[in-house]
Amino acid sequence: MIKVVIVDDQKVVTQGLKALLEAEPDIDIVGTGANGQEAIDLVSALSPDVLLIDQYMPVMDGVVAAQIICRRFPSVSVLMLSGSEPDETIAAVLQAGAQGYLLKSTSAEDLANSIRSVHRGYSQMSPGLMQKLLAGMNTASPAPPTVTRSPEDELLKTLSDLLINPNQFELEPILVLLERVETPDLAASLMTQIDKKLQRNPGHVSALYLAGQLIVSFNQHSRLAINYFRLAYQHAQTQGFSLTVRLQICQAAWAANAAESQVWLQELLQTWPPSQSHYDFFSALENIFGRASLPYRLLKAGWEIQMLGGLCDQADRLKSKLTLSRHLLPQ
Repeated sequence: MIKVVIVDDQKVVTQGLKALLEAEPDIDIVGTGANGQEAIDLVSALSPDVLLIDQYMPVMDGVVAAQIICRRFPSVSVLMLSGSEPDETIAAVLQAGAQGYLLKSTSAEDLANSIRSVHRGYSQMSPGLMQKLLAGMNTASPAPPTVTRSPEDELLKTLSDLLINPNQFELEPILVLLERVETPDLAASLMTQIDKKLQRNPGHVSALYLAGQLIVSFNQHSRLAINYFRLAYQHAQTQGFSLTVRLQICQAAWAANAAESQVWLQELLQTWPPSQSHYDFFSALENIFGRASLPYRLLKAGWEIQMLGGLCDQADRLKSKLTLSRHLLPQ
């Protein structure tokens, strides 16, 4: 029995194909989906023999999904479906790893036979498409066809670029990258590359920060996350990163362990150079955390109490001096 998953954003197409193929005694439709991301999830969960997937879909199209599936699940044969004959995409589809390219006008009998063929390891193409592909290869420029990068490949490339310089920490591009990580699988792929970077450079502040953020977002393992943030904070201190960077690390760490993050903030305040205005420190703290945030209010209130205590001590000393002066003055 050949296990088949069908993915098409048009429900009527999916249901029609399912009804036609279920009539075949050796084909079992084990799942259906509506976009490329669902195709990846279904293949991962159901381990089909053949994936029948539409080329153009929302969320993630069939070509990108085929690239990911062929790389992660090489035992699955991918058969691409299209409603048209765009010459420029046939090569891209095959280069992505698909075993065949069929038009939706293909008869039920030919479709079933194509599924059997790709399952046995043969390639399949709708009549006339191979000739178009070969003709395009003869007339086109020698440059290879452009293949759309998968979301995972794009993220890994962006991550690599972000981690090139270990002495640089830029929060905005890091946050943009984190917003694009939408699944645990993508997070795991990024963590693998980050761990390799940290093996070569254990003090890479950006890599440590990213690792902590990914764990907080997807694993919810606060103890492991705070370990990465702690190392990021310590190395930022020893490597002389700016106050802003250290505060940004404290802000990220607050979600994993608020108590430890507060200790770091206290340490930053206590070691603030006496020659510099505390206004600058609290201005930076406000920019990162916000004036209404708990960390800002706790630190500001503690500092103000400390300042008031100092003023009271000064007043007591002045009072003692005044009292002594009165006794020394002639009556």
